[in-house]
Formats: sequence, structure tokens, C-alpha cells
Amino acid sequence: DPVFVSREQSGGTLTSRAELMRFLNAEDRVVMVDSVVIRQGQMLATADTAEVLGREHLVLTGAPKVSQGGTSRMSGDRIEFFYLGGQLREVVITGSGRMEDGAPDSLAAIYQGLPSMDVIEGDSITVEFENEEISRTVVIGNASSQYTPLDLDEEVATNSVTGDTIVINFREEKVRRVKVMGDAEGHYRFAKISTMMEVLESSSRLVDQVSQAFGDSLGESGTALDPTLLQRAPAGVDTLLSAALDSLASAGFDTAQSALDFTGNAEMVDYKGQIVTFEMADRTMEMEHDAELVYGTLKLNARHIKLDTDERELYADGEPLVEDSDTIAGDRMGYNFKHK
Repeated sequence: DPVFVSREQSGGTLTSRAELMRFLNAEDRVVMVDSVVIRQGQMLATADTAEVLGREHLVLTGAPKVSQGGTSRMSGDRIEFFYLGGQLREVVITGSGRMEDGAPDSLAAIYQGLPSMDVIEGDSITVEFENEEISRTVVIGNASSQYTPLDLDEEVATNSVTGDTIVINFREEKVRRVKVMGDAEGHYRFAKISTMMEVLESSSRLVDQVSQAFGDSLGESGTALDPTLLQRAPAGVDTLLSAALDSLASAGFDTAQSALDFTGNAEMVDYKGQIVTFEMADRTMEMEHDAELVYGTLKLNARHIKLDTDERELYADGEPLVEDSDTIAGDRMGYNFKHK
């Protein structure tokens, strides 16, 4: 198979392989066709067709896919790389663009129901770089994002949002600000780690007690619940055990649970607005223009709403209207979820 090697890029040697390559020197262009594989450091790209245009432009088409280190992936109908002075400056994904990052998978292994990937999708995705570090991502058309922060201390949270356009700003390769524009709508889910641990401990303790009592009735010791015990139980005992386990399950205890249950313990905040902005350093989200927030039985509408997710404090102005057990209206309002 023909091989094309380029050492122009600062990221290291770029090696390309394909079934067929055409070198068009007059146009300063290389065309690669069929089973294209491109490697550079930890980056692996595959596509049906690739074009190298001079030293500053690489185009992948035909089911292109790019992975970085096995945890980050991107795909679309067309992926373009733009270089300047040998440095990557921009990646543009068009046509069903999708980017995935497996950073949350370590948390998802501990907290049952937590998404294992951060995902961005849209009609087009543009990723901008400065000094070889990601600086901004712009998603245009049917934009959506699923993001799980990794640096929370006392709780676990995840956020999903959709809109016409999403702009994500980075600093030192960490998300700093996310702005969603055009019919923004999303769901913020959070659960206290201490609460999940208490529920798991309670479930395990109750199941162990039932198992121990049942084993004692058969003259057996131990706390592990053996599924065959039901078949070997004296008349009436199997019914009592089944009823006991059913009661635990109906009370919210997972009798087979061995991980912390994020899904079962998470609270949810639903929100809407023409513009929604997330400030990661402050742990705040702001909804502007036709803003709406729903938390449990509380529904809030206003021109502007701000939620501090750390302190669970809510602020609103611009004719706020609260609907809960009572209806409250005014010019401005504040609310604390912790003391709801």
C-alpha cells in the first residue's frame, strides 16, 4: 500500500496510508482513496477519501472518524483540519457532526445511571485552537450537549441541553463557559454523594438482615442471599421472604444494588430560555428572555433567571411568577432550594 509521510506539523510525523494515492504536484495536492488511515501521535483518522491541500488543509470525507488516545472521538459527513505555521488552528465537522469524550467513564463506573461520555452534536461543529490547546467550540444547527463535570466535591451532576447554537469556551483545556442560544432547553440532574451512600448502606443492611433471618430458618448461616434458597424453603417461608424483598423494592431499596445509584437519587432542574449561559467557575446558570425553571413542584417564569448550583440559590427579575403551593408575583425574587 502507498504511504504518505509529512513532517510539517508540530504534532509529530503524520503518516497516511490508502489503497490509492494521486500526487498532483502542480496543484500542491495529494488525493487518497479507499481505506484511508492517518496517524499522528495518539491521533487516528479513518475515511473513504482524504485530500491534502498544500501544508495547511486536510479534508476527510466518506464516513470519516477521528479518535484521540482512545477516549475522544469525532465523526461527521466531512472533517477538515486547518493548519497555520505547522500548528493545528481549527477543525470543522459538517453534516451530522458528533464529538465524544470518555472522561466521565470513571465516575459512571461508580455512580449507576451517570452518563459515561460527554457528547456534542450538531449540523456543524468548529473547534478552535490556540498554541495547540483547544480554546473554543462552536456548534451550529440542532445543537446539543451532554456534559458531566468531574471536579465537584460533595455531589455528582450532569447536564443536557439543546438549542440552535452552542458556544463553549475553554481555558487551559477545561470548560469555562457554555452559552446556548435559540430556544435553549435542558435538564440539570444532581445527587449528593452522602445521600447515595446512605441509601446503599441501608439497602445492603436490610437485605443482609432478611437473608440472615431466612438462612437461620433453614439452619444455614451467612448473609449472602442464595437464589436457590427459595426453592428449598419450608412451606410458607418462601412466601414470607418474597413478600419481604418485594416490600423493600417497593420502598425504593434495590435488593440487587452494589453501586451508588445516581438515577434513583438524582434531583432534576428543567430550564428554558432564548439564551442560557453556564459559568463553570461560579457554578451558575443564567436563563434570559422567556426564561423558565421547574424544580419539583415549583415553576418559575421571568425575563431573567439565575441559579447558583453550589448554594442552591435562585434569583429572578423581570416580572417573576412562581407557581407552587401558592402563586407569587413581583419585580424580583430569591429562593433557596436547601430550605425548600
